[in-house]
Amino acid sequence: MKWRSIWTALLIMPLLNYAEDLRKLNAACVPAAFSEAFFKGLRRSYASLTVCRFHQDVEVVVKADAQGRLRVERISNDLPHLTDMLFDGLMAAPLRCALPPDQAHRMQFAFQMSVDSSFPECARHDKSEDLTNQVLLNIAAKSPANWPAALQYDKPPAFDTVERIMLPAALLRKSASLGKARLLLLVDEQGSVSVAGMEGADEPTLAASLKAAVATWKLRPAQRDGKPTTTLLTMPMILRVAEFPSDLAHPFVQVAQGGAALLHTRHDTLPGVETLDAPLQAFYQPAIEIPEVNDPSLSGKTVEASAIVDKTGRVHWPEIITPVQEDIDAAVLHRLGQWRFHPPLRAGKPVVARLKVDVTIP
Repeated sequence: MKWRSIWTALLIMPLLNYAEDLRKLNAACVPAAFSEAFFKGLRRSYASLTVCRFHQDVEVVVKADAQGRLRVERISNDLPHLTDMLFDGLMAAPLRCALPPDQAHRMQFAFQMSVDSSFPECARHDKSEDLTNQVLLNIAAKSPANWPAALQYDKPPAFDTVERIMLPAALLRKSASLGKARLLLLVDEQGSVSVAGMEGADEPTLAASLKAAVATWKLRPAQRDGKPTTTLLTMPMILRVAEFPSDLAHPFVQVAQGGAALLHTRHDTLPGVETLDAPLQAFYQPAIEIPEVNDPSLSGKTVEASAIVDKTGRVHWPEIITPVQEDIDAAVLHRLGQWRFHPPLRAGKPVVARLKVDVTIP
C-alpha cells in the first residue's frame, strides 16, 4: 500500500508557563533529526496496517535533571509501539532547548495519515470517517440492538491510554505463541476498564497478566444522548512474541521490541546494574500500583522481581523471584515491563544488565 498523505505537526507547550511563544519554542526545542527518525519509523510500522484514515494525538510530560537528561513523567497514548518510537527519538536526539531542572513541560504530538483506497475495507466506508475504532479495534459505531438498555450507546468508547501487555515469560519460553484470547471489557462512565469475561486464557498466570494490563488502560467513555454511559467491549487478542515493527497484525499483540533474542536468557547469568559505571538513570518509570489487598496477612510482605535491561535501556521479560499472590505479582510485572532507562554503561559502553526490584505491599 502506498501512503496517500501524511501530515505532521510537532508542538511543545510548557505546562507551567503558557506565555511561551509556541513557534519559537518548537524551533528551539525539536531537532530535525528527531522528527525525521520518528516519522520514518512511523511510516515503516504502519505500512502493514489496514487503516483507511488514521489520526493520533499523543501527549508527553517531560522533566530535565540538572545534567539536562530528560525523564518522562506521563504519557497519554493508545498505541504502545508509538510510545517506544517517541522514547527512541527523544533519547537519540534530545531537545535542543534548555529546560529548567525539574520543571515539567507538556509536549504534544499530533499526526494524521491515510492509505490509498485499494484496501477493500476502505471502499465500504465513507472516506471522511475515522476508522480507527471500527477497523483497527473492531469497536462498533453503535451498540448492538439486542444489548440491554443500560449498555446501549450512540457514540462508541475510544482508547485514550494503553500500556503494553506483558505476557508471562515462563509460558512464552515453552511456546512463542499462546494462541488467541477474547476479552469482554467493562468500560464505566469515567472510562476505567475492567475484565468482565475472558475466553482462551485458561492459564491462571496468563489471565492475571491480561487483567493487570487492562486495569491500567483508560478510555474515553461511550455516550448515550450526549452523556457518558457504561458499556461493554469485546476485544480479540493475539498472544505471541512479535518483533517491532515487522509484525503489527494487531495493536495489542505482545511486541518484544528487540527482546525476543533475550527471552531464553537466564537473569542470574547477567551482571547486575550495581556493576555499571553509574546507577541506572530512569527515562520513564511509572509507579508500581498494588491492587487492593483483602488479606491482612499480606501487608508488609515484599514482592521480589527481576528483569533484563538491554543496551537501549528497554526492560524485557520481568519475572517474579518471590511470588506472593497472582494478581499482585501480575501488577508488579506489568508495570515493571513499562519502564525505560537511559542506556546502561560499563566502561563507557552500552551493555545488557539485570535489574532487581523489591515492592512492599502496603
